[in-house]
Amino acid sequence: MNKGAAGALALILLWVAFAAFFVAFHPGGIRDNMFKTDKNPLGTARNPRDVLIWLIKRGAEGTKTTASDSGSEPSAQAV
Repeated sequence: MNKGAAGALALILLWVAFAAFFVAFHPGGIRDNMFKTDKNPLGTARNPRDVLIWLIKRGAEGTKTTASDSGSEPSAQAV
């Protein structure tokens, strides 16, 4: 890996780390059922580790597609 690519990768990782710190310590933060405990009844992310786990979980889910019955697909017509 050349110096330019390494620098770009370092900047991206640094940005993700800053975003995780911001979200973790923001008053609203991220709320998810996976963070709910007796001490944390609202289920808010309390540290950057929680935010990173939440991001990995959301990324692993992938995109969700739903099938609609609205008839948007053309139907085959009998001749």
